[in-house]
Amino acid sequence: MRAIETYTRVVRWFSKLLLYTSSVILLIMMFSTVADGFLRYLIHFPIAGVIELNEAFIVAVIFLCLSWTQIRKEHVFVELFTKNMPPRKREIVTVIGLFLGLVVFAALTYQAFMAAYEAWEIGDFRQGAVRFPLWPGKATIALGAATLCFELISEILQGMVKILSGGEDQDSSPKQGDGLCDSVLNSAAE
Repeated sequence: MRAIETYTRVVRWFSKLLLYTSSVILLIMMFSTVADGFLRYLIHFPIAGVIELNEAFIVAVIFLCLSWTQIRKEHVFVELFTKNMPPRKREIVTVIGLFLGLVVFAALTYQAFMAAYEAWEIGDFRQGAVRFPLWPGKATIALGAATLCFELISEILQGMVKILSGGEDQDSSPKQGDGLCDSVLNSAAE
């Protein structure tokens, strides 16, 4: 049990690091877009490469937050069939769902890693005002999906411990979160 707790703590620390990274990238996107807009319309001199940079950054903003969103239970979760189940059966169904999610995101991680490696190997660039390499965005997808896989493994292990110990003290159904901004502020306060 202690190993699972340590594993969970490490995964959640790394997820929080990715959340902060994603937040910084979002700020960079905002400032670069505003600066580009002002320069474009005030002195007719846009910043070259801002569009290409922000296209890559939006991928990072989305995928780096996946595991933190899972930790906060803010992904879409349908309880239509499970809300009236006893807690142990609901936990079993939840673990099965987490396992299916793990399979899907493990496949995504593998494919994204292979795509990033191939883009790096052949020197794949996005054509535009500035030639921008495509492998960082693809690698970000792999990193975010892999971190989500580690979080899913953590939740599967915790669920299995609950199922095997017969622990029905906690309700495993997701709770409504309070959004990204509040989660960043709350985690900063911890």
